[in-house]
Amino acid sequence: KQEGIYPFRQEMVDAILYTDTIRSLSKDELIQHLGEPDRKNGNYLYYKISSTKMGNWTLHENNLVIKLDSLKDVEWIKLHQ
Repeated sequence: KQEGIYPFRQEMVDAILYTDTIRSLSKDELIQHLGEPDRKNGNYLYYKISSTKMGNWTLHENNLVIKLDSLKDVEWIKLHQ
């Protein structure tokens, strides 16, 4: 994260969404590779990819959402727009 933006996340999205390497990681391993998520909600991890703002208002935001199963392994990964 540099000055509130994530310059490399957009480039990483396809690799994370479409490869099995990330899906085989545990929660701790995932955070070690991707860093702390921007937000957590139960078994869901949210990584902000990009956002469009007008002043302090967020108009549009893209997030990579990772759902963990009960064993804290990756269940699925989706791009939320």
